[in-house]
Amino acid sequence: MVKLINKKIKGSTIIEVLVAMVIIMVVFAIAIRIYANVTTSGVAYRKIQAQQELLILAKQIQNRGFVEDERLQKDSIDYVFKTDTSILKGYGKLAIQAYQQHKLLAKVNCYYLVKEQRFED
Repeated sequence: MVKLINKKIKGSTIIEVLVAMVIIMVVFAIAIRIYANVTTSGVAYRKIQAQQELLILAKQIQNRGFVEDERLQKDSIDYVFKTDTSILKGYGKLAIQAYQQHKLLAKVNCYYLVKEQRFED
């Protein structure tokens, strides 16, 4: 038992261990932030988001039966609506295009049953 008490054990101090842990945590936090920025700001992510929004807008117009505005801006994406009612009587052709910084992200074409726009007072 006396031999164990007098023997020095080599090791790191608690301060050295804490400093190493802090450095590792800072590097890890920076890497996570960079990874999150790359995955959420990528072109593919924006295209998928725009395509999903186009499908929602097209479904709303099909239910409503008319287009309220020719342009819509949502989350820095510009949506342009083009309609053509001369193809089939009672039906309209709808083309919606999504742009971000004047670059085409996505587009959708569909037909809808034209309904009369009602104004509520």
